[in-house]
Amino acid sequence: MHPRARELLNTLGMRPHPEGGHYVEQFRSAQRVRVLDRKVERTALTTIYF
Repeated sequence: MHPRARELLNTLGMRPHPEGGHYVEQFRSAQRVRVLDRKVERTALTTIYF
């Protein structure tokens, strides 16, 4: 990896994404929603830098 790319990843606190690339979560809402086909709830909204 290019040194500048590594520097940016470290500065922004980015982590490897399971599907490739890197990301960092910027916002997670407090509101929860129920998934219709499951009995679980999840966060209504998250935003990431990818």
